[in-house]
Amino acid sequence: MQDQAAHEFLAHQAGRGKAIQQGLSLHSYQSQFSGETVYQVCDAVCVVFDTIHSSRLERFFA
Repeated sequence: MQDQAAHEFLAHQAGRGKAIQQGLSLHSYQSQFSGETVYQVCDAVCVVFDTIHSSRLERFFA
């Protein structure tokens, strides 16, 4: 399901008292080619960062 992994990651971060930085949003989808979950950090205009490693998303949370 699209964005399910993003919702779970956001909930996990909220449990740690962290939220995504203002002006950014987190999305996810499953790659059709590899089957891996891809996380995307977006601003109002475009994708700012994408990764298959959720640990690399920490920099976008405060």
